[in-house]
Amino acid sequence: FFPRGTAHHLLSRSNRSARALVVLSPGSVPTLYFAELLQAIEASDPPDRDWIVEIMRRHDTELLPDGLVQPV
Repeated sequence: FFPRGTAHHLLSRSNRSARALVVLSPGSVPTLYFAELLQAIEASDPPDRDWIVEIMRRHDTELLPDGLVQPV
């Protein structure tokens, strides 16, 4: 558990795809946010970072600079 506004990230320590089960309580992140992210991620390889940043901005989230959040 971590409170709203806490910096966090997901990391796969292998070269294989990974899945995560994330539970939001209360469900404060709109389903539209994830649908838009999926669309941006699937549209190009690699995904268009500017498009993702714009989606996140509209949903009051931000993409932190690389290295800001350290794995534990």
